[in-house]
Amino acid sequence: MMKRKGFTLIELLVVIAVIAILAAMLLPVLSQAREKARQTVCMNNLKQLGLATHMYAQDFDGYLPPGNGIINNGDGGGGSTDIWEWRVSSNPTFVLSNGGYRGPGYFLKGYRATGRGLYLPNIEVFICPSCKRCGNAVVGTKQYLVGRYENTSSDISCPTVYAWNHSTDIYTHSWNPVSKAYGKLDKAIKLGAIWMADAYQPYSWPPTPGQTPWYGNHLDKTGLPTGFNVLFFDGSVKWIPGWRIFNILLGYGTGGNYNHGCDFWTKLNWNNLSY
Repeated sequence: MMKRKGFTLIELLVVIAVIAILAAMLLPVLSQAREKARQTVCMNNLKQLGLATHMYAQDFDGYLPPGNGIINNGDGGGGSTDIWEWRVSSNPTFVLSNGGYRGPGYFLKGYRATGRGLYLPNIEVFICPSCKRCGNAVVGTKQYLVGRYENTSSDISCPTVYAWNHSTDIYTHSWNPVSKAYGKLDKAIKLGAIWMADAYQPYSWPPTPGQTPWYGNHLDKTGLPTGFNVLFFDGSVKWIPGWRIFNILLGYGTGGNYNHGCDFWTKLNWNNLSY
């Protein structure tokens, strides 16, 4: 009697089916693991930015980097993702009060000339690896940032995928000379306020599943953030689930964190985000 060699068609189909089932079970797990790794890189970026903030404050009598920057759109009322803004020809009356640097943009000062900032080793600190699927995903690339930061050849701004708090809680502005922190780090820490976070600008408010946001990191398949890495002024960084933030903000008129007036900066703090 001859011994059978190889597999029958049915056996092969069974093996293929088992492999397909295992793959279907493992792929979501692997995808979650990759996103968790990206969240960790993002969190480390914000920790470096927190350290740079405290180093800067030590050198400048406890003050935060200036938060008004270019005096246009109402004394620096532009996007909270901008770290650089320059004007050459668009309007000669635009005045650069701080040499083009905005907020945490000061930490990279000198990067274009030396490849290294004063308080940060490289520009990649402003890049979240999870910025892949938003409408402005190009902002999360090194080529984009290098081409714009400290560029004085044209009217240009340099947004990033991280937003920073230049609300009137933290800074004084020409339209509001009163502030809770007056640009001082120690006062901002006592407020429990957020300093920086993953940038998020939904297409509309409240955010609608299926609509791609203009800005957003760590997005799920529907385009909503699964959560935010949040840097507080004391230097601590926490991952806050998206549902927790939205539950607080949905009762207010504006969403996201793209500008200084967003409720993200004034309604969220250490007390209501701690868990």
